[in-house]
Amino acid sequence: MFYITARNIRRTFKSFVLVFIFITSIITTITSNTVLATDANTSAYPNTNSPLGINLNGVADWTTQWPFVDAFKVSRSWISQHKDSAWGQGGPLHLTPSGGIASLEPDQYADTVMFDDGVGHYPSGQYVLLYNGQATINFLFGSASVVSQTPGRMVLNVVPQASGIFMRILATDPNNPVRNIRLIMPGFEKTYKTQPFHPLFLQRLSKFKTIRFMDWMNTNNSNISKWSERPTLNSATFADKGVALETMINLANTLHANPW
Repeated sequence: MFYITARNIRRTFKSFVLVFIFITSIITTITSNTVLATDANTSAYPNTNSPLGINLNGVADWTTQWPFVDAFKVSRSWISQHKDSAWGQGGPLHLTPSGGIASLEPDQYADTVMFDDGVGHYPSGQYVLLYNGQATINFLFGSASVVSQTPGRMVLNVVPQASGIFMRILATDPNNPVRNIRLIMPGFEKTYKTQPFHPLFLQRLSKFKTIRFMDWMNTNNSNISKWSERPTLNSATFADKGVALETMINLANTLHANPW
């Protein structure tokens, strides 16, 4: 027979307190770890818990976005010119496989434009033009002035204007044609290879968890039917066939976002 005594009550109460303390300590530990994990995940990236996604505009010379620090990646497909012909009527251009100018006919030249957004929404300052091969290059309509020039490198002073930056290839050597043209925006010459995306572009996208690449891929009305026809990292511009798959993956990984 069990008798209720003061000693039994004290013993039972003491056991209850010990069990209570043990359970409380476990709950506190679990809760603390959960909070720490949640805080760590939340602070890791701005989009960790974001429910939002966004569609990117297609890459074009007239876009108001600055996706790449290499502005040439948004340049217009080459415009063929001839000194005795109307605008854009210079005849077929001979291109390299990556879209560079392989050769030019007598009195023929090739034009392209960047940031032709009608409002001059692009940074001012010193741009650096880099290229491989040999070429004679100038800039039209006061869109850029040459500060200094060495083989394969030109430093340009750019003041934004509504018609953008207009570049012309006047001549190139068929045995060493101009290729791998890059127009690096101010301040990024040393970092464009390791970080191709403009920091402002990354900052504006940082809170979106899903990035839709439909227009970057030129999905609608695409003429690409073979894997070999796809744009690559070596493509002269992404405004023609779309953006290279490797670049889209790089952006998604940089943002820690889901590619769609």
